[in-house]
Amino acid sequence: MSLLLRSVVRQQCLFQRPFTLLNTRIPAVMASTSERSYEDMKYFWEKNKRLKRPMSPHLTIYKPQLTSILSVAHRATGIVLSAGMTGMALGVLVLPHDFPHYVDMVKQMNLNPNIIIAAKYTVIFPMLYHLFNGLRHLVSP
Repeated sequence: MSLLLRSVVRQQCLFQRPFTLLNTRIPAVMASTSERSYEDMKYFWEKNKRLKRPMSPHLTIYKPQLTSILSVAHRATGIVLSAGMTGMALGVLVLPHDFPHYVDMVKQMNLNPNIIIAAKYTVIFPMLYHLFNGLRHLVSP
């Protein structure tokens, strides 16, 4: 029954005029409106040149605020994290050995423990900052 109903409805849809929105013509009134907007924009830019206003405000005219600095840092850590994860994923695909082989290679270098701790903090700081700043953004009004 539903198959019969669908086929009847589908046939009725085929006989209707499709794409009626594409066949409509744009009225001639639009031409005068666009000419007027062009003249308004031309006047706007000429007035700004005459008054020697800058084309657009640059970031140097704004005083850095804590929220803007946190926002830029949040975006930067997000970019660093996504680039790092992509690089690690490509490394797993391209490099000839598995992960434990490279861990053993680092152990055989006999690096100073302070260097290893600094490397660990360098890896974990962007992740924690991005996490906590994102949570702060979700919680704040």
